[in-house]
Amino acid sequence: MKELCGQYCMFDITIDHEVHKCEGKCPFPCFFKDGNNCSSSNHFHDHELKASTSKTLKKEHLCGARHQCKCDCGHEGVCFISTKLAPKVYKNMYNEFTYPYVDLIPITQTCKEIIDPGELMHENPHHFCESAKHFCKTRCPDCNCFCDLEYGHEGYHSSNSHRNKDCSEYIATEKIFSSVFQTEKVKTAVTYIAGDSATPEICDQYCLTKNRGHTHPMPCRGGDLCLANTDKGFAIHSTELFNSGAEEKCYYDFVTCDTYWKKLGWLPPNEKTPEVQKIFGKCNFTCGHSSHQKS
Repeated sequence: MKELCGQYCMFDITIDHEVHKCEGKCPFPCFFKDGNNCSSSNHFHDHELKASTSKTLKKEHLCGARHQCKCDCGHEGVCFISTKLAPKVYKNMYNEFTYPYVDLIPITQTCKEIIDPGELMHENPHHFCESAKHFCKTRCPDCNCFCDLEYGHEGYHSSNSHRNKDCSEYIATEKIFSSVFQTEKVKTAVTYIAGDSATPEICDQYCLTKNRGHTHPMPCRGGDLCLANTDKGFAIHSTELFNSGAEEKCYYDFVTCDTYWKKLGWLPPNEKTPEVQKIFGKCNFTCGHSSHQKS
């Protein structure tokens, strides 16, 4: 023990003794690493713990204080979601521009239970944090945000925190095509390559930009499974082949906004503003009556 306590044996050299010990307490730190030492008055407490074969003896050094459990929350849902805005640069061989990027980080919090003095574990066998609500673990298939409904909910997934379309790509009939990238204040003419990641686009803002009568592409499965057949009035089959990140071109079905999202098991990103979402389902052609024609 001298290497830990720095003290010499307490016995007189003239007295026979088999164990050399000082008058100190157990010098080992508490199991919970709280800055306190073991509360045992037995300086050789550590030796006894290691030598013991008892199944009931707690083979750890404890300081005698209460401790906060440090285990991770065991709830199957997401405890907390941290949001971080970090601008990124989109770059290909034709152009380069900066776009806003929202990073979502799921946080697992620590257990809220208190461990009583002299115990290694709290009485409750489960580890739960302070969060009253744990979020659904399902993520948006377009932008990878979390569903913000409570874990185990029924019905469609939903979120008020749609973000960059990390899981989407640009498609076009041509391999290289021009478009406009729009932020709240600026419109920028850009050149994209079909198959490039659509990360610069914001999930809900994409729908707002496309606005009235816009559609979302879904790869056509052909024949009776073509969405123009299964969802008549809500989907149109493309007559042209589209380039994407796949090696071969393919046909797409273009589906109304509401239908697209509900097929994926989600409410549309702008569902919380029903007057806006309703406009998306309106025809985007102008009335052709002669009374509207300029003379």
